[in-house]
Amino acid sequence: MESTFKDDAATADATRYSHAPSTAYVYESEMVGANADSSTIFVCLLETSEILRLDAAGGLIWEILAQPATAEQVVAEVASVFQESEDTVRQGVLDFIASLLHQKLIIGR
Repeated sequence: MESTFKDDAATADATRYSHAPSTAYVYESEMVGANADSSTIFVCLLETSEILRLDAAGGLIWEILAQPATAEQVVAEVASVFQESEDTVRQGVLDFIASLLHQKLIIGR
């Protein structure tokens, strides 16, 4: 899941963003997303004017999070779309969610 984040070290430190399994994640309110094509999504942080580019997997996760979803719901949807096992995609999804949290692009409720 490619991203253009200023600090990708958040991915390596994903464990500090652990939440209860029932935590639902959703966009932070100050975000704007746009599809460039079917495989790329750009996200603009309105406060800083920073633009992030998400690949197909990151874009799928971003689209899933348009509505509140738990990490396990995101894992299940990503696994289904990419026809992989949940175990195969779980760590990548959790790392990406941690990175989005670190960048304050999503919030946990």
